[in-house]
Amino acid sequence: MNVLAQYASILNKCLKKFGLETLDIAFLSKTSRKSIEAVLAQNGSVTLESLEAIAQVFGLHYYELGNPDTKTPKVSELPDATIKRIKFRKKQGPSTPINYQTLDLNEKMVVVLAQYSTTDQFLGQEIAQSLNERFNLELPVSQILDRFNKAFKDQVVKTENQVVHHQERGPKPYYYRLSIPITQERLEQAKKKIGV
Repeated sequence: MNVLAQYASILNKCLKKFGLETLDIAFLSKTSRKSIEAVLAQNGSVTLESLEAIAQVFGLHYYELGNPDTKTPKVSELPDATIKRIKFRKKQGPSTPINYQTLDLNEKMVVVLAQYSTTDQFLGQEIAQSLNERFNLELPVSQILDRFNKAFKDQVVKTENQVVHHQERGPKPYYYRLSIPITQERLEQAKKKIGV
């Protein structure tokens, strides 16, 4: 028996039943869309932690989601975040591929990061939440951390401080800070480009 094939088949049924997409599962499980697609395609290396995170979206453990005898939960039995995402997907309709050239994410991040000084500490989760609320986006934290490490590597640094009371799965997230403040000139350029 191919366990991953069984898991993928059940996951696919859940996606159809609840009207969710791989993007939604990635957002809710705090993993990448590529990881979800790798599970469905039954290729690549998939960690047990990823399988558990995906199953948790449906209020299950990895061994429950992969078990054909486990009944698919009702909408009312799902975690609140999943129910909220189902409503979001129903309202928004199918997602369209994001063109990162038009997303102007770096400029939007400049606008959000400009509110911090070099002595302030912030979490990737806080930046993602601010971006999602202010610009009506649905970005996973992993995408923000990726930008910290690439586009903002000379300006955003990871501190040695971690969240002490971390309730979610996975390692305790680290705090970040600005090593160089966002200049007024850069902020104005970013605002002009995105029209705010």
